[in-house]
Amino acid sequence: MGTETHVLFITREIVPFYYGGIGTLFKATAKLLREKGARVSFLTQSRPEFDARVFEQNYGAVPVHFVETADSSAYVDYSLSGGVISTFNFAYALALAEKFDALVDENKPDLVILPDFGAEGLFLLLKSALGFYHDTRFILHLSGGLFDALSTYEGGTVDHLPSELAEPQNRLVCAMEDCCVLLADEIIAPTGHAWKNTSQRLGVKRDVQVIPNYPDLDFFHPDRVALHKKTAEKTMLFIGRLDRHKGADILLQLFVELQEKQKKDLKLVFIGRDCFCKEYDTTFIDYWQDRIPEDCRDKIVFAGQVDHSEVVRYLGKATLCVFPSRWEVFGLVCLEAMSYGVPVLVAVDTGLEEVLGGGLAEFAFDFSAEKERFFSTVQSLCGTSDDDMDMRDRFRDRAGEIIRDSKMGYEKLVETGEKRSAELDAETGMRVCEKMFKALTAVSDISCILSYDVQRLKEFFQLDEDGMKTIIRGKAGEKMGVLFCLQQLLKGK
Repeated sequence: MGTETHVLFITREIVPFYYGGIGTLFKATAKLLREKGARVSFLTQSRPEFDARVFEQNYGAVPVHFVETADSSAYVDYSLSGGVISTFNFAYALALAEKFDALVDENKPDLVILPDFGAEGLFLLLKSALGFYHDTRFILHLSGGLFDALSTYEGGTVDHLPSELAEPQNRLVCAMEDCCVLLADEIIAPTGHAWKNTSQRLGVKRDVQVIPNYPDLDFFHPDRVALHKKTAEKTMLFIGRLDRHKGADILLQLFVELQEKQKKDLKLVFIGRDCFCKEYDTTFIDYWQDRIPEDCRDKIVFAGQVDHSEVVRYLGKATLCVFPSRWEVFGLVCLEAMSYGVPVLVAVDTGLEEVLGGGLAEFAFDFSAEKERFFSTVQSLCGTSDDDMDMRDRFRDRAGEIIRDSKMGYEKLVETGEKRSAELDAETGMRVCEKMFKALTAVSDISCILSYDVQRLKEFFQLDEDGMKTIIRGKAGEKMGVLFCLQQLLKGK
């Protein structure tokens, strides 16, 4: 890789300020590519909280460019008449394309890596497909889109609660993300499973590169000697958000049933932040804390979200980890547990199963249909001595293989490849038109909802145009916000 290779990462997720899997992945990958000689830069959302000193501590001396957007108050998040209606993602994608065009004039990137989630690069990818940016490759990282996330989040509520997929903002973002998948020059998927779900839903057949997610080695320090100590207490560990995606409820119910059957000297520890669950209409812990049988309560611990060093400490004592996710494109925390030699049990038909690979296939479960096999496996692992390195080495070796594949995949991605032909085939072009039509329909609906809300306020308060201007703009010489004006109107002033 030569120093002339310029890689631009586009993401609104910046460690340590706003991040999830995408932010962590792009930070780690940027460091890897810099070490191989590439020039790296970032394009991200401008935020008042940004601290250049903290950014440099995490990323090194990497140029970062900012997309300026309207104040957040310009984007309505919710309407009583229309639900979630913000057009922020659409406006941000437009603003990002304008900023990119300004950057290209000064310092053209050879390679752009951007996420599918949020559809930040929609208009860049659209222009690229139309023949712009001839020498720049655009690579979309398939991190998991909003459609799959919301479908899982809603769970079993679709029969008795309105679907959030029908709300205008979510329809808009889903359509935008689908367009990005259709338009991208190249696509990276962390697992074949991640692409399989998307391609089947969109009816798309194309080649993608499967490159496992690269871990952040600033926090990822496996140490086979120091971490595994003999402990009398057996611990089953769950690491992740306490939500429907991660399947925390599946594990909790299985553990209670296991205790009823076997009365094992085993503790279940949940590490991760409590989340609101739509099917419960409350948070996970609030729902379950009074539903856990009394004889199990002292065996179940909710540790909350902890520092990464604490996660390592828990992994060092864990007998096994369980990841019963309903939806997961990869599973970085599972990889981390494996690298420490901790046996992991995961859900079939997710990216987690692919992380295990064929050599560890016996540790992948259909948790609803294979309870007895799960219970038997837990019993077997609890009976395994802590110094049985054969079992631990199987997981550690597989983790090392994934990390090597990831490293090689990203290095090769930058070292080779030319921009594909900009021409869209007729079928893909038709699909893009269909998705863009859905996106613009959602924008139109949002506009109508806002107009309807304003009209209802106008009618209720019997306001003329001057009265509306008083609310929106404030009286001349006075700083009066909308809320203040409404309060005055309600008082009859």
